[in-house]
Amino acid sequence: MRSDRSICLAALISGLTVLALDIFSPLQGAVAVLYTSTVLIASWSNRRAATVMAGIACSVLTFIGFLYSHWDAPFGSPAMRLGVSLFAICMITMLSVRHRSARDTLAEQARMLELTHDTVVVRGPDDTIQYWNEGAEQLYGWTRAEALGQSAQQLLQTQATGDPKTVIDMVGSWSGEISRVRKDGRRILLESRWLARLDHLGRETGIFETSADVTQQRAEAAARRQSEERYHTIFHAAGLPMLEIDLSAARATMAQAGTVDIEVINRVAAKAAVRDANDAAVQLFGVAGAQGLIGHSLLRFHTPAAEQSLGRLLRALAAGQRDIEEEAQFLTETGALVDVVLRLTLLEDDDSWSRLLMLAVNVTERNRLHRRMAQAQSELTEVNRATTLGQVAAFIAHEINQPLTAITAFASSGKRWLAREAPDAVEVADCLNKIALSGARAADVVARVRRLFRKGESEQTELDVQTLIRETAGLLDLELRESAVTLHLGAAPDLPRITGDRILLQQVLVNLILNARKAISQAPESPRDVWIDAFRQGDMVTVEVADSGTGLLSDPREIFEPFFSSRDDGMGIGLAISRSIVEQHGGAIQAANRAEGGARFRFSIPAAT
Repeated sequence: MRSDRSICLAALISGLTVLALDIFSPLQGAVAVLYTSTVLIASWSNRRAATVMAGIACSVLTFIGFLYSHWDAPFGSPAMRLGVSLFAICMITMLSVRHRSARDTLAEQARMLELTHDTVVVRGPDDTIQYWNEGAEQLYGWTRAEALGQSAQQLLQTQATGDPKTVIDMVGSWSGEISRVRKDGRRILLESRWLARLDHLGRETGIFETSADVTQQRAEAAARRQSEERYHTIFHAAGLPMLEIDLSAARATMAQAGTVDIEVINRVAAKAAVRDANDAAVQLFGVAGAQGLIGHSLLRFHTPAAEQSLGRLLRALAAGQRDIEEEAQFLTETGALVDVVLRLTLLEDDDSWSRLLMLAVNVTERNRLHRRMAQAQSELTEVNRATTLGQVAAFIAHEINQPLTAITAFASSGKRWLAREAPDAVEVADCLNKIALSGARAADVVARVRRLFRKGESEQTELDVQTLIRETAGLLDLELRESAVTLHLGAAPDLPRITGDRILLQQVLVNLILNARKAISQAPESPRDVWIDAFRQGDMVTVEVADSGTGLLSDPREIFEPFFSSRDDGMGIGLAISRSIVEQHGGAIQAANRAEGGARFRFSIPAAT
């Protein structure tokens, strides 16, 4: 601010001095040309407006001097001197303003060159350094004072591929990589661009260059290349199946869908491309070579289990997990099923899901061994169950056979006595007949159950399912009526016959009906109904017993285990024996709760062939 005031004061003094000379000196008019010095003084300020105002003021003062000295004779040589003076003042003002603009532009460019982090070096035609910015000081280590005037080659020991100077002479510019030595002796690698400096006649006056240090970038790139080479070496040498998957398109699909359902999973699987696969992966999927996997998706190897596993993997990736483990099942190119444990790893700094490493461990044999062990365990459990039930059956048979024999003997004796003493007591005789028949049937059931658990042969005959159901219902008619339970019988009219032991299959029905009656008795407010139905399912005939009782209070799979009972007064062997009888006949039995209330038991027996 003080400098601008001083310049304005000097310009004012200069203008007044020239005005005094123009008025009072004998030169009169010719002195007005000196106003150009006033304009030049004003142009030294930092404001362009000062130069313009000085030019206008000097033009006004020139008019004042002219009018004062030549007001009585305005034309002629004085007027010509006035025109020359005004023209000179205008030209100097314009040139000063233009020079000021150019100087400001150059100053701004110089400041920009100082601000850049890249090196900016200007070399003369003899390779001497003429300009050295702050970026060059920081990169090379030499200060501006140390570098200016030095030979660039001797100072920096530049090494480049080819001959950059020849290229500049031919095309005027060159760009490429060079290496130079810093002040501390360390050689660095630079990306550099050189441009020829030309004068107004187009002659080369030096080289303008800018460079950026890429030493660290090249070192990091080399390290990345080495890391990639090691990664690919390990990838292809690994004995475990490994694949590199691109899920970038799949990620966009998930983001657009906003959810992960079966449709999205299939769309994602179709877009999940294999980038690379090792030999172990080729063998796992049974393809001819790596090209059978690379560039393709794994959708053609999918099974329903693989789709579920993929859904869980995608949800885990979306949740931000980078290492996920999941078991899946694939169908190989040869049609074989393989069980694998997948470990999906999102590589570092890959948030686009473009490179996911998938490690697959083949666990098919392990799972097969587990299934064999589970089967063996199941068979051992079955043997234990049969042994336990056999022991129970033997105990029951031993304890019940004598009372049953006595019951049958007493019933026969009563019939003989009644025939002698009261032959007209028909109802009593009928009761005694039923007692004798029931005792004989009970003894037959016990004997056959014992034979069942001793692996003996049962009496296999062709049976009509409707007749079997009616006979069994007749045996339990009295008990059901005493409990006020209504039995509803229904069966398809065209049912095929079955092959089995009538007594044992009747015992299964008896157990299920009596269990239904007990369940109804525990639910006093519910309807007291039991439904028995039979229908065909493929090659099997299914018999269903449903009730309106309390329903199953335990796991349906546990109620068929020996000695398991949900009632305090239950022994837990009725349903276990029923299952053994049904399975011996080649069928199966199951239980479930009804939606309307109560329970439903179904057992299936193969149709007779």
